[in-house]
Amino acid sequence: MSETQNTHEFQLHFTDAEVIELLAKFAKLFPTEKSLLKFISTLYKLGKIEQCLECKSENVEIFREGRRIKCLECFAERWLTSGTYFQKAKKVRLHVVDIFLKCHHVFLSSSRFARLVGCAQSTALQILKRSAMVIQSEYRDA
Repeated sequence: MSETQNTHEFQLHFTDAEVIELLAKFAKLFPTEKSLLKFISTLYKLGKIEQCLECKSENVEIFREGRRIKCLECFAERWLTSGTYFQKAKKVRLHVVDIFLKCHHVFLSSSRFARLVGCAQSTALQILKRSAMVIQSEYRDA
């Protein structure tokens, strides 16, 4: 993107190089799945990722790549993403990449998204449809 371009205007076409540059920025912000999940937990005001929501104990075990938490005091278990936009999402990172790109005014087709992020086109289509439904419902409710 040129530096002279107004950041509030939509650019009709981003080159693959520009999108790849944004994806590199995303990867630098969130190098691991755990760092991404920790960020998501703060967005949803879940507090510390290493804390039980039932008894507030910090004596917890994190497993399944940081997506599941088990309290070693009260034995309560929970999915980090339950009750959020990411509930039941197998590939949370791809959903956040979609949101990140849209926040930078980059709207891609499912085939291009799949090619640039390295997922199946059907997966990309599901992710893009889901975010489009959320955006549409937000505008409808506004």
